[in-house]
Amino acid sequence: MLNFDAAQQQLLASVQGLKPELESLPLECASARVLAKSVMAKINVPPQDNSAMDGIAFKFSDYHADKPMPISDKIFAGMSAATLKPGTAVRLFTGSIIPKGADTVVLQEDCEFVYDADGELASVKITETPKQGQHIRLSGEDIGLGSEVVAAGVALTARHIGLLASVGVSHVEVYKALKVGLLATGDELVAAGGQLKSGQIFNSNLPMLTAQLESMGCLVDARHVADDIELIVENLESMAASMDVILTIGGVSVGEADLVKVAIERLGQLDLWKVAMKPGKPLSFGHISVEGKPALPLIGLPGNPVSAFATFELFARPFLQSRSGLATVKTDAQAQYPIQLLKTLQPKREEFLRVRLCLEDGVAVLKPYTQQGSGVLSSVAWATGFARIPSAELTNDGDKVKYYPFS
Repeated sequence: MLNFDAAQQQLLASVQGLKPELESLPLECASARVLAKSVMAKINVPPQDNSAMDGIAFKFSDYHADKPMPISDKIFAGMSAATLKPGTAVRLFTGSIIPKGADTVVLQEDCEFVYDADGELASVKITETPKQGQHIRLSGEDIGLGSEVVAAGVALTARHIGLLASVGVSHVEVYKALKVGLLATGDELVAAGGQLKSGQIFNSNLPMLTAQLESMGCLVDARHVADDIELIVENLESMAASMDVILTIGGVSVGEADLVKVAIERLGQLDLWKVAMKPGKPLSFGHISVEGKPALPLIGLPGNPVSAFATFELFARPFLQSRSGLATVKTDAQAQYPIQLLKTLQPKREEFLRVRLCLEDGVAVLKPYTQQGSGVLSSVAWATGFARIPSAELTNDGDKVKYYPFS
């Protein structure tokens, strides 16, 4: 068995230099896609100096305590810039362009407005001493002309999309979404909503892993087939003809019904089988081939739900992120925290406990779920990440261990 770090690096090394093809997408359709070309700002944001508040704008040197200033103009957001008349103030609103000659804004709450006989705004008295330059958003203070807005290799989120829209970008060059075949096997599995017979269970892995893949922007072809070697081979061949990557669930251990491993070896080869970790020992990685197509990478995930979730997060996710063109793929622990244990641990294989990161008396600690079995999926829903417990070492209550947060 390979140790955890060596197995993880072997998967990532197989991706070196591989990137999907490019495509141009409307910005609103690019969520979760990886940006292929850095975007540079073609404008300043904001384009002109503007008011951060509703209030008045004036030249600071014209301010005199207790002396009203005449109001010479009113500017709403979206209107062109005006020129300030000497010795006067301009009524403006949030987003209004600062008039030429003005350098300070006072909030309307700090103003006493005076109206003429016709009800028109005539003058203003400032009730709070202002500071020169206050409440003005300067041109380019958010994004400067020619600066990098978003770098290549970033997976776009709503935050990036909003930022790109603010500089007028309507389309982006991104890597095409990975097409991932997801194949679950097992006669005992029934789709949610079906009727369970004796010995059967609902298939939680297929919808769970489909959701994980789709959250990454992958296009998923999810299938469930019976424990039949010919059916498994047929579906693997079908996926290999159209997918970029295949993930299988179950069938890679050493039981008589573990036929996925047999099918993979019939169509290609296994480069990695079994990792010295718990849960997730029967993880596999290899390649399969069909006529006229390059060898296709295949990751075989264990069938137990927690094992499937853990190996996806710790192996498949970084592999797929790298394969998608993501520039920075995090594979190591985020940090180390003290763990709360009821007993000393000294596992033969590294263990990845489902834990919740909590604050107790102002100190961050890791609290393990009470049941750590590989079929206890409730532990995953409860936890915030994994605590890595080293093998062949004593880990006591209060020791610091590596923490891997869920994505």
